[in-house]
Amino acid sequence: MRFGVSIPNYGAAVSAESLTAWAQGSERLGFDLAMVTDHLAQPEDVRRAYPEDFYECFAALTFLAAVTSTIELGTSVAVIPLRNPVHTARALATIDQLSGGRVIVGIGVGGNEQEYRALDLGFVRRGAMTDEYLRVITRLWGGGNVSFAGEFVTFDDLLATPTPSRPGGPPIWVGGSARPALRRAIAHHGTWHPVFPTLDGIDAGARQAAEMADAAGKPVPGIAPRIRLSISATPVPETGRPLGVGSVEQITTDLHALAARDVEAIVFDPVHHPFFPDAPPSRTGDVDEREWGTIEHLAAEIIDATKGTVRG
Repeated sequence: MRFGVSIPNYGAAVSAESLTAWAQGSERLGFDLAMVTDHLAQPEDVRRAYPEDFYECFAALTFLAAVTSTIELGTSVAVIPLRNPVHTARALATIDQLSGGRVIVGIGVGGNEQEYRALDLGFVRRGAMTDEYLRVITRLWGGGNVSFAGEFVTFDDLLATPTPSRPGGPPIWVGGSARPALRRAIAHHGTWHPVFPTLDGIDAGARQAAEMADAAGKPVPGIAPRIRLSISATPVPETGRPLGVGSVEQITTDLHALAARDVEAIVFDPVHHPFFPDAPPSRTGDVDEREWGTIEHLAAEIIDATKGTVRG
């Protein structure tokens, strides 16, 4: 099992120095993955959750590639319809080449209508746009001269450069828990990447994915959830407790439960997001340090990231 860290590319404390500290620290502790998240516009609805600086995810990944050497770098998740797919394909292929093949492409459809409106994009058709954009992106990753005629994208005789470092392109992780997300993961030989799921949700999604993959005659997608990380000195009540929240013993139990389900990776998110009940009003430097301290605590007492194992 591989372990990753969700690196905050947003907040009052975000800077070149903070990104470097989180990425290099994660690499030093033996984590396999460093993931950033995505909002391309910050209208009122987005500002309710993220009212401070928010670095563009592909630019942040480029920076992280330059300050690290071994850790894989990805998005959790990039909202695919917000960008022209020709741009997305080239940006990610460029980062993959510059990083030596270390990119993971976590994708989603997004759920904020105001953000779509700000970019003059249709919100209702975002699922269909995502499907078509993924076809464009993966075709361009194959290189050569490419033409495409679709409902949302049409172009003729584009030279697809650069090609990604990894043949066929970077791995695709599909966020979301609805049936279309599972279908996309299966269609693109990808990984299902539920964000803040419950164990019951993972079990239900895994069963549905297995049925859908069998019907399509394709491999069952792997599972790589992103879960919260909040370590308390004493146990918290089990009723309604999210995965990754509680005492060392409770979180260890969570991780053993995920390992028993053969998840291929776990991405830990220590940020107390504004939509959580215990969130601070601002991601200041002090908050940033406390959240990073939670990652160090995780590595010291709960997991051995260098071996991909859970302690206890």
